[in-house]
Amino acid sequence: MRYLFWALSASALMSPALASAQDAQQRIEWNKPAEPFRISENVYYVGTRGLAAYLVTSPRGHILIDGGLPESAPLIAASIRQLGFALTDVEYLLINHAHFDHSGGLAELKRLTGARLVAMAAEKTRSGGGTHSRSPRTSFLHPGTRRPYGQGWREIAARE
Repeated sequence: MRYLFWALSASALMSPALASAQDAQQRIEWNKPAEPFRISENVYYVGTRGLAAYLVTSPRGHILIDGGLPESAPLIAASIRQLGFALTDVEYLLINHAHFDHSGGLAELKRLTGARLVAMAAEKTRSGGGTHSRSPRTSFLHPGTRRPYGQGWREIAARE
């Protein structure tokens, strides 16, 4: 019985280590560089091999959607530069949702670009307890908010 106890205890202690090793390997796989490419007229893929990020270009300023992991930020920035765009022309950083693999690189990308970070209000608590909300360059949109869109205004719906 004593041996069973020790075997189960050792197994329980090893499980987090194995999970961490698997997570570390997954992060490495996700962050392998990928060649950036044009998707459509003004939309470009600038993510890594395992994590998507998109640059939407416009003469009025560019929009970067998602930032990958913290270690993805330099790869995304390099992809934007490789396509011939200046990081300082990125006006907005949009977050798909506040999981670490979509938002982890946004702080560094915000620093590099000076862009405004925009997210739905529901993401405020998922993105670090709202700590970024004190920045004048971060906006959290609430349902019913009216935002400029093209030549007019667009209301943010509750489920957007």
